[in-house]
Amino acid sequence: MQDNLMIIQAIKRLWIFIIGLFFFNGLSAQSISKVERNPLAYKKQIIELLEEADKKENKSFIEDKWSLTIQETSFPEASWTTIYDLTDYMLSKKISTMPYIFDFAVLLEKTHNDPQVQANFEELMKSFVFVMEKNQAKIFKSYMSSVYEMLTENVFYRSNTLEWKTNSNKVILSMEEEPAYSFKNADLICVAKGDSSVIYNTSGSYFPLSNDWEGSKGKIDWKRAGQDPTEVYAEF
Repeated sequence: MQDNLMIIQAIKRLWIFIIGLFFFNGLSAQSISKVERNPLAYKKQIIELLEEADKKENKSFIEDKWSLTIQETSFPEASWTTIYDLTDYMLSKKISTMPYIFDFAVLLEKTHNDPQVQANFEELMKSFVFVMEKNQAKIFKSYMSSVYEMLTENVFYRSNTLEWKTNSNKVILSMEEEPAYSFKNADLICVAKGDSSVIYNTSGSYFPLSNDWEGSKGKIDWKRAGQDPTEVYAEF
């Protein structure tokens, strides 16, 4: 009886070890530690990383966008160097392919077909370098998510309970002392717990690293509360 119990316990420990081994391998599945300094080789390595992370989920992006759009002449040589450096940084810091390297690849691809990403590309690269030089993976990941949402969804800030976004299609990314997202004469929309409010015709800048907002002018009303927006409103 005791021998049987010892055998059962040994089998349990073996299964725990096997499960843990597979789990660990899943977390450290990136087979590439450094990218090649060649556009076409880099293109293939990003495909390899995306397929390793989730081949089925990333299939459409790889085949319909990345493989068709990214070419040797997609970026100037200096920009390619920055792209290599940023990718190497993410790999060296063990920053996961999903969502961070994937989001980076999406932004690179959108440079060729999305007017907002295209217009902000130079400042985008500068801002990534600025954040990379802080050498803190947590800050880099946070900024990657933030700038991705800003350029693809016009979302300035997002948490589990709150979202701030704009309806402007001309959001400007700038790099001075720190990255900033700016727009002029557009609506700022807050969505929280299924409800929303709007500041109309406002202008301002949001600083994602410090979570600061600097705005000027605007108008709010209480239409959702049943008040006539032409009579009950506030301007500032």
